[in-house]
Amino acid sequence: MIVRQTGGSGVANFLVMLGGALVVFGAVLLLALGFIALDAVRSPESVGIVQHLLTATAEGKQAVAGSVGELQFALTLDEPVSTVIFVFLGFWVLGMMASIITRIIEAGRALMSAATDWRSDENV
Repeated sequence: MIVRQTGGSGVANFLVMLGGALVVFGAVLLLALGFIALDAVRSPESVGIVQHLLTATAEGKQAVAGSVGELQFALTLDEPVSTVIFVFLGFWVLGMMASIITRIIEAGRALMSAATDWRSDENV
């Protein structure tokens, strides 16, 4: 492991530990996100937010209601349309979360790389 290669400074050791913690934390979050997505596909009723969205879309509620001056308007969505919209938004949010978690893992790797560079600079 990098910590045992040289005596190193406390800063380099701290960077390695912090980077390793970020990598492990990101990997655990990515696995949890994957399991939630798998549960949502297998049995949507087991995931709370998906169950709530399914019951909300089944009722065919108003999507938008309001008024412009004297004119009143209301927009309702049928179940298939609202389901497609929620599925699209769900995949979009899932992709954003996966991207954020990937950046956390990359930050951990960068910290560990910086610690290696820090140690090589000290040994010169």
